[in-house]
Amino acid sequence: MSLSSSHEQPQVITCKAAVTWRAGEPLVMEEVEVSPPQPLEIRIKVVCTSLCRSDLSAWESQSLLPRIFGHEAAGIVESIGEGVTEFEKGDHVLAVFTGECGSCRHCISGKSNMCQVLGMERRGLMHSDQKTRFSIKGKPVYHYCAVSSFSEYTVVHSGCAVKVHPLAPLHKICLLSCGAAAGSLGAAWNVADVQRGSSVAIFGLGTVGLSVAQGAKLRGAAQIIGVDINSSKAEQAKIFGVTDFINSNDISEPIHQVIKRMTGGGADFSFECVGDTGVATTALQSCSDGWGMTVTLGVPKVKPEVSAHYGLFLSGKSLKGSLFGGWKPKSDLPSLIEKYMNKEIMIDELVTHDLAFDDINEAFELMREGKCLRCSTVVSLTHSLPLHRTMEEPESRKPIALFMAFGTKGDVYPLAAIAAALARDQPNYSVFLISHLAHQNLSSHLFKANVSYVPITSPPAQSSEALGTQNDSARKLFLEEKEMIKREHRQECRSAFGRIFGEGPCMDGDLVVINFFALEGWSLAELYQIRCVVAAPYVVPYSPPSGFERQFRKELPELYKYLKEAPIGKVSWSEVTHWMWPLFTEEWGSWRSEELNLSCYPFADPVTDLPIWHIRPPSPLVLYGFSKEIVECPDYWPLSVRVCGFWFLPNEWQFSCNKCGDNPSAERLGTDDSHTCSNHTELYTFLSSLEPSLPIFVGLSSIGSMGFMKNPLAFLRILESVIQITGYRFIILTAGYEPLEVAICTIAQEPVKRSLQEGVSIFNGKLFCFSGQVPYNWLFRRCAAAIHHGGSGSTAAALHAGIPQIICPFMMDQFYWAEKMTWLGVAPQPLKRNHLLPEESNDESIMEAAQVVAKAVYDALSSKTRDSAMEIAELLSLEDGVSEVVTVLREEVCEVSGSNQT
Repeated sequence: MSLSSSHEQPQVITCKAAVTWRAGEPLVMEEVEVSPPQPLEIRIKVVCTSLCRSDLSAWESQSLLPRIFGHEAAGIVESIGEGVTEFEKGDHVLAVFTGECGSCRHCISGKSNMCQVLGMERRGLMHSDQKTRFSIKGKPVYHYCAVSSFSEYTVVHSGCAVKVHPLAPLHKICLLSCGAAAGSLGAAWNVADVQRGSSVAIFGLGTVGLSVAQGAKLRGAAQIIGVDINSSKAEQAKIFGVTDFINSNDISEPIHQVIKRMTGGGADFSFECVGDTGVATTALQSCSDGWGMTVTLGVPKVKPEVSAHYGLFLSGKSLKGSLFGGWKPKSDLPSLIEKYMNKEIMIDELVTHDLAFDDINEAFELMREGKCLRCSTVVSLTHSLPLHRTMEEPESRKPIALFMAFGTKGDVYPLAAIAAALARDQPNYSVFLISHLAHQNLSSHLFKANVSYVPITSPPAQSSEALGTQNDSARKLFLEEKEMIKREHRQECRSAFGRIFGEGPCMDGDLVVINFFALEGWSLAELYQIRCVVAAPYVVPYSPPSGFERQFRKELPELYKYLKEAPIGKVSWSEVTHWMWPLFTEEWGSWRSEELNLSCYPFADPVTDLPIWHIRPPSPLVLYGFSKEIVECPDYWPLSVRVCGFWFLPNEWQFSCNKCGDNPSAERLGTDDSHTCSNHTELYTFLSSLEPSLPIFVGLSSIGSMGFMKNPLAFLRILESVIQITGYRFIILTAGYEPLEVAICTIAQEPVKRSLQEGVSIFNGKLFCFSGQVPYNWLFRRCAAAIHHGGSGSTAAALHAGIPQIICPFMMDQFYWAEKMTWLGVAPQPLKRNHLLPEESNDESIMEAAQVVAKAVYDALSSKTRDSAMEIAELLSLEDGVSEVVTVLREEVCEVSGSNQT
């Protein structure tokens, strides 16, 4: 490959491509010229491509030649055309055969992925000017599907490319750029909307059919029937979820009659995956009368007309087509890639052959003979660079801001919001977030903000509550499992650091931001010699043991002296007592010395464990996400502490419903009368009722999943009694805690999932139960008070909304917030745990607890408490905590490092 002239502007590239000169004849490796990208186009260095049956069909029959086939591709942006703002050189991308302009009738409808501007291109030319970007000795070579990935370089419209997670393996995810993998999942999820417990029949068990089976399995289909003429596919089909296999050549009666007998009247859903209109009719006949749906995904080579008796449709059946599974590539593919990276969907199992680019004709033969599912072809090996280097030289990479946050949503999400805000404020930074796999819902929001999400498989929390009820043997097993999880967690964290920062030297602007549950980040930052900042939405939730200083002075006298005598502005004993003391315990010391080859203790020599007197690091910034109006900063806190104001998430992040979150009015919730989508009419109706008093919110967040809620039915009985005593209405968010949801639906006598997603009313319509998630700043303004667990996020939202609070704390900083709210006059005395979650469920215990809660409700709704809440809300209304954090990081880290570099 060669460039024709200088690097200042994109020039013509000469590279290798597999060219089809005659239909059905072997592809020929040729030297082709690839023109520079025109306006709104990008030129991609193709890293990996795979062969799709659509390529095979077109290769056998196309008359528009010479041509470069291939449309499943992943690569790296080599150059960009005028007007392209979404991509930069070095970005990892998927090229897709159908684009998303974002402005045509279909793109803005929310109902279709059939972009009118960048739909399937069938004329072998570019969308923008109807010309080709390939040539051989000056003669044009046609494109295929506006991608043409059987070339070392290709040019695509920027609307037909999707920026992908830089950690995603390009040689794997290239399959997601086509309908065979991504589109088939979408056919099951988006087009058919397969329901839990349903029956599914799939005709054709190639890549398309197996991916449909996987999608149906993940949706909870009870019976998945696979139909094919090749019995050798049966075992592999089981891996993807097929429960029953039928070889249509081995049966004498019509296949649709067999399926009707197996399903008790016909499948709820059937999928035609071979591209045969006769099979489409059979699939339609195999569906149940009344509601059966057939989805066709195949593209027929001959006889494209479907012939079906009109009576099939009169009986209530429907036939739908699926192109790319209804996915909008830019909007939807990033989250699908995250699912693959989080091991929620199978892609690797679809690749049966890995071939060199020069062996691409072998891939065509394997597919034509039915001996493969997908053949993956590596076009270029030059992409295997450290994560941050991509196409750039190491010296020219962007500085990196790595956020590392562990714990529950309340611990992690605020730091994610800061990461997104910093990425917008500092586009010259590459921003990452390392957190639990369980918080993967963040990934799509972060991707839109240009933040890369790096999942760690450890759980957010283990139930310490359950530990107290176990016998010695069970307790031992629990502790052993906990130790194993800790080891694997730290190993994953170290590996993630290595992938992100690589082996080269750090840059002056590199930054690590950790919360109090990510202390491994401090030692890893020390290992990589990167500045570390602490950020937390609450006061440090742990204190040193009473004898800590005495023991420290006795065992580490030199280090104690080093810290006590530290000059102003340098790390000192003040930081140790405020938050750093766990780093000096065996919990971290052995890992630091044995795994990281650091000293057992921070600020000490790894050989002698004595302080390094000639090096005095600056005091690490500690950024707190609460208001000075709420928490006073005592004089003994380190001077490096910055109190920034409460950290609230963007509204669109707080919806569990994608339709609500994608609504353009999502950003305005809480500031006007915008409401949720039509799926949540019941919720909005309940909140908008003309009854004289507003409802009272009840939410315990992750308390249930952490093992505290052992008897959800008793909890509901207390709420029922409180309703009877006070007459007030209540709304409860279940936080996805399944035992609570089952208890609710048992009382309501309704199926669990679907009903709770829309909302269920029990206790004569006085308690509305909802399993979804909506922004608290929208919900709390429609409530009279909030009963919650004292989490920092719930507390802040109630303060900001100006409503009284009733707090029942369970652990850590929750007790602090409960006492603080009482002291501020916005909450009565905190409830005890057994007032909401009683150990006894007899009538006497329930009524006793209900009376305590009812009294707390009356106290909270007193005019004095309500006035205090409104006064504080007024004080907080002008604060923007996230913006303040970004300002501090910009002024004290980013700009300082920038000036040092110049």
